[in-house]
Amino acid sequence: MMTHILPGHVLYTTALALELDALSHELDIRLTRILVTEFDMCDTLDEATYIAAYRQCARYEQRSYQIELVEHLGRDLQSIVPRRFIHTALKLAKTPARLAGLAELHRFLSTGFEAFRSMGAGAETFITTITRRERAILERIRSGQPQPLEWDSAPDYTASAC
Repeated sequence: MMTHILPGHVLYTTALALELDALSHELDIRLTRILVTEFDMCDTLDEATYIAAYRQCARYEQRSYQIELVEHLGRDLQSIVPRRFIHTALKLAKTPARLAGLAELHRFLSTGFEAFRSMGAGAETFITTITRRERAILERIRSGQPQPLEWDSAPDYTASAC
C-alpha cells in the first residue's frame, strides 16, 4: 500500500528509520542484559556503571553506524518534512495502517515526522549537535577516558559552534 502512495526516496527514509529503530533496540537490549547480569543493576544506574557496561558491550562499530543512521535519517527528513503531500499522505494512511495491523508503525512514523516538522529550520542545528556530541562521547568511551560524559572537558558543540 505505502509503495503506491509514497515516492521512493520517502520509502527509503522510512526504511532508514526502521533500520535505526531495530539497531537501537538490539544494542539497548545487549547493554541492558550486561547491566543486569554483570552489574546486578535493578533500580538505579550511575554513570560509572553505565560506562563500564557500555565498554564491556564493546559494540563500537555498530554504535558508530547508529550515529551515521541518525545523521542520514535527519538529513533525509529535512528534505521530506516541508512537503505538504507527505503530511497529507501520513494522515490518510492512519486508518489503512490500523486496519492492516500497522498502527504502531504508523504512530512511530507520524511522531517522528511531527517532531521534525516542529523544529523547522532548527533541525540542522539539532542533527549536527546530536551527532557531534554522540561521536565525541563514543570516542571518549572507546579511548578509556575516566568520565566520558563530563562536558566540561569535552568539545563544545552548542548551536553557536555549529
